[in-house]
Amino acid sequence: MATNPYLKKLPVYPEADVYEKIVIESIQWSGNDFYYIPRTLNKFDQIYGEDVLSSFDVAIPLEMYLEDYTGYGGESEILSKFGMEVRDTCTITFARKRYQEVVMPHVPLSRNQNVVFRPNEGDLIYIPFSQSLFEIKFVEDEQPSFYQTGKRFVWQVKCELFQLNNEKIDTGIPEIDMFGSAINRLSFGFLLEDGSGHILTQDGGWLINEEYVVSKPYNDIIGFGDNSDLKKEFKEILDFSENNPFGDAF
Repeated sequence: MATNPYLKKLPVYPEADVYEKIVIESIQWSGNDFYYIPRTLNKFDQIYGEDVLSSFDVAIPLEMYLEDYTGYGGESEILSKFGMEVRDTCTITFARKRYQEVVMPHVPLSRNQNVVFRPNEGDLIYIPFSQSLFEIKFVEDEQPSFYQTGKRFVWQVKCELFQLNNEKIDTGIPEIDMFGSAINRLSFGFLLEDGSGHILTQDGGWLINEEYVVSKPYNDIIGFGDNSDLKKEFKEILDFSENNPFGDAF
């Protein structure tokens, strides 16, 4: 039996437009208002594939649907050799048409024009209800995979919790900009004499004014290397006497 000749599977037919409007309306009904923050590349290194002077200059509100409705995924909080790390992940879906209408007009001119029509890896998404800033790690462009209605209607992005790496965040929205002002070490950069900018190194990096917190005066060296408290606590926990050769005091 042949397929139904009256229901075409090409994007030029009105069925696809109707379905697209239903998808957009469903996201607006069941989704949330997030902020899409495109990354501006100011000094892109073609060899290393990175930009040491990236900035985020605008935040665009856009309705999105958070796929992880029970909570963020990933490894959550873990203890590593660098201390406590939070590795939350999430999957977010939003309509392609709404992205073109709302976000594309604000995309930086420095972006490659071949990928300006789509969300890019490295862009940020701010989730207001959890006050979390996520970075797009992968853009899924095959959802749904088999073009059931002739074209695809949504972008599905895989995100991880953003780790600031000297980027400048100045979107004009205080709750987003605080991520840059509170923990960005570029806040300690040396300003030019006229205050128009910061002093840059030859490779494009920032010259940082490091601030040290000194708990003891430099001339007080008697207390350094005193491990008596540590030895006392150690002896209370471990005991390697003849009666306890394995050292377990509990």
